[in-house]
Amino acid sequence: MIGPRVLSRWVGRGAPAGRLRLVPADRAQREAACAIVAASPAAHVHAGAHLALPPDPDRETWALLDGTRLAGIVIRWRGTAWALEDGYAGDPRVPAALARLVAEAAWPQEVLFGEEALVEQVAKSCEPYGAHLVEIRRQQMMLCREPVPPVVRPLDAAFRIRRAEPGELDWLMATHAAMCREDLGVDQVARNADGYQRYFAELVRTGRAFVGELDGERVAKAEVPSVSAECWLIEGVYTAPARRGLGLATRLMVELDRAARAEGRIPCLYVHRRNQRAAGIYLRCGYQIVCNWATAVVGRDRRGSRRPAEW
Repeated sequence: MIGPRVLSRWVGRGAPAGRLRLVPADRAQREAACAIVAASPAAHVHAGAHLALPPDPDRETWALLDGTRLAGIVIRWRGTAWALEDGYAGDPRVPAALARLVAEAAWPQEVLFGEEALVEQVAKSCEPYGAHLVEIRRQQMMLCREPVPPVVRPLDAAFRIRRAEPGELDWLMATHAAMCREDLGVDQVARNADGYQRYFAELVRTGRAFVGELDGERVAKAEVPSVSAECWLIEGVYTAPARRGLGLATRLMVELDRAARAEGRIPCLYVHRRNQRAAGIYLRCGYQIVCNWATAVVGRDRRGSRRPAEW
């Protein structure tokens, strides 16, 4: 964790007019940032999810200030995300203000979540501090403001959707690994088995992991890892290849939509731009594209002169 004095020295407490600065966020700044999130709830869902939780010493929350004006909020917890006041997303001062914070976290790696253009600019601004873009997934953020009742074919077998149980962690991890190999060409679970074990255990404990069963056989899954005041962020939607074409993913999305709105929230998600099959399902369910999105890894290991991996 970066101490306030160190970060203030980096980005300039008492800096010349015009420079943005980062300071540990106080309660008033956190509350003010909620309005920034609400103005663009899908694009700011990661920051919004953390603002909806009680303050936690393991979760760093920084206010991005332009003079005395709150320009945005930055959250560091299992990655770095931010929510910016309207007009600051294209401000060239923002990547520079965030770069040292991100570069310090990139030991050995840090994950960034956000709109693609700004994620790339932040990663590039980290290079003078010894960190660089290691890999990037180019996605689209989608939001379902109003659900559209989709047409699905009748099933000859019973299909139900339920919350995952603690004894299903191995199945969830194996299924997620299969999804990663198919969508990304790499088994992300194998690269961080302990992390994924904790991730799924927490989702199961909080009732945010979902399983679809066809005649008692587990054939589909999805997770809701982040919940803000406005949104559910849905991830990991997957149907076993042998059971595709039956409308199971569509039924799963309808159930997740119902559950989100029962809590007074609307669902959002991001999908890889190459995954047109999945995007088509979401569009038929009423989702709309909000922005180009990126999940990126910034790290210290350049691995020679190789270009950043694109999954």
